Amino acid sequence: MNTFRPEIFFEDIVGQDYAINLLTNAIKKKKIAPAYLFIGPEGVGIKLTALRFLEAFINTNCTKRDIRKRLENRNHQDLLWIEPGYLHQGKVIPKSIAHKEKINQRAIAQIRLDQIKSINNFLSKKPLETSLGMVLIEGVETMNESAANALLKTLEEPNNGIFILITDRAETLLNTIRSRCQQINFNRLSNDYIREIFHNHSRTLKIEESINNYKEELIALANGSPGAVKKHI
Repeated sequence: MNTFRPEIFFEDIVGQDYAINLLTNAIKKKKIAPAYLFIGPEGVGIKLTALRFLEAFINTNCTKRDIRKRLENRNHQDLLWIEPGYLHQGKVIPKSIAHKEKINQRAIAQIRLDQIKSINNFLSKKPLETSLGMVLIEGVETMNESAANALLKTLEEPNNGIFILITDRAETLLNTIRSRCQQINFNRLSNDYIREIFHNHSRTLKIEESINNYKEELIALANGSPGAVKKHI
């Protein structure tokens, strides 16, 4: 009897029952869509949900137990993670690295054509631990026109891959891109959910003192997005 329970991978995510139910049912029924469009405000658990979904997907194919850590560190060999970047000294520097290294960011971060072109090369290689190569694109609304057209062509012929596109502005995407994805909406969290997250993760987020001293003020500041709070501390 199959005892695989994909819902256990999402236990650290709160307030997104709608999205999690859709994803766990897809895994249980083995009806994974070629492409998903995760839509919602930043800081409400969208990227974490994407990682947990991919972890559950991999675990249907493999029994290695360090999958979560490798996915979170973005060094799993079957995952291609694309994010907006800045052009710096002739190279595209991913947004997360630019912020970490405090690289001067005068222009708007973008996803460029070369980044989308790299998908086909990635998917041409046989995955090592799962049945499909996994492509996650965050900030997909920042694609320039040529990148968007290239992505559309790739989605028309998925080439043995599973795609997760993340955006907070789905209305800016090409209709043809949206139509090729299963859209999953994420909502802003209630104050009760935010209190729960603060209680469970304040030490991990290294904001324990601020949380304890200004909890209600920070909850109001969050406006339904606990991830936004850290930017103000």
